[in-house]
Formats: sequence, C-alpha cells, structure tokens
Amino acid sequence: MKVQRILFLVLLLFVFSGFACVQLAQATSVVSLSDAQLLDYSDYIVHATILGTESFRYDEKTIITRVTVDVHAYLKAPDGAVEGERFEFYIRGGSVDDVQQMVPGEFEPVVGTEGIYFLEKIRRFDGLPFVLGLTQGVFVVDSLPMSRSDRKISKAFHRNREFIRHQSDFDRAKDFYELRDAIETAVKRQSGGSRHE
Repeated sequence: MKVQRILFLVLLLFVFSGFACVQLAQATSVVSLSDAQLLDYSDYIVHATILGTESFRYDEKTIITRVTVDVHAYLKAPDGAVEGERFEFYIRGGSVDDVQQMVPGEFEPVVGTEGIYFLEKIRRFDGLPFVLGLTQGVFVVDSLPMSRSDRKISKAFHRNREFIRHQSDFDRAKDFYELRDAIETAVKRQSGGSRHE
C-alpha cells in the first residue's frame, strides 16, 4: 500500500511538472526570405563591426539586446546617416541580472564581428531597428586576411538549416566583396521600387 501511494505521488508530481514546463516552451517560426524580400523589408543595410552589446528589459516580459557597431558603409541608409559613426540596432533576447531570455534562431552578436546587417524598424518596439528575419538578415565575415580574394563570407543562419532550406543569390557570393557588390547593385535597382507596410 505504501509503495502504491509513493508511486502515485511520483506520477502526480511528474504530471504537474510536465504542465509547468509547457508554459516555458517556446517556438520560433521562420519564413525563408528571398533576396528581394530582404531588400524590401529592410529599412537599413549596414556594413559594420560590432563594438559592444548591452541587454536590458524593454518591458516586464521582454529582454532585448542593444548592439553598438562602427559603420564602415551604409548600403541602404537612413536619412542623415554618416559612415564612420556608431550606430545601434537590436536583437530579441539577452541576459539581465539572473534572468536569461533566449530566442531560438536569433543572431548572437560577438564583439569584433564584421558583417552586413539587414535591419527593420519594428513598430512593437517603438520603431527600433532589429535584425531582419532572425539570422537571415546577417552576413558575417569569416576571416580578415589582407588579400581581397581570400576574404570569405558566410550567412549566420547556417546554424539553422532545418528552418531555412533555400539558398539565395546573396548566399552564393564567393567572397565578401562579391556579396557587397551584389547587395549594392540590388539596392540601386530597387531604389524606385515599393516598400512593404
């Protein structure tokens, strides 16, 4: 009788802990974006190097991280943008005090990382610029050798191939310079095009 009671209590505890964990589970849905959508949906496209990050509570439920960058070039510029200045964009998630909020598939910024960042102003966050499409909006430079032909690029979402299965023309660029040229050319072609709302 005692063994049955203990087994019953263990089972009951297991069931209740399962219900409690359901509340903690989160899912991230990622829609693959074409090159045209990356261009159209982005408010800024910035070639920059990450100088620092700082996480903070945006509201009671949301932690976001400010990413400060040194701008090498604006490929799609906000009004009054000046190259060589610092610029800030944001990502969802981060750590504040003893609380960590993670968003699966979100870009993880590392100080010193050079890349091209597609950024979109998000109304929910008072128009702050966020990385577009989680890691789809980030191309990072793998290495920094002096020779132009040796410079390599990779798209940060490669860690999430189970979510994003296509490869765009931007992904097919052989090196960083070819990628930047392709983006600049596409931005010039699109400059008379429409914007999403």
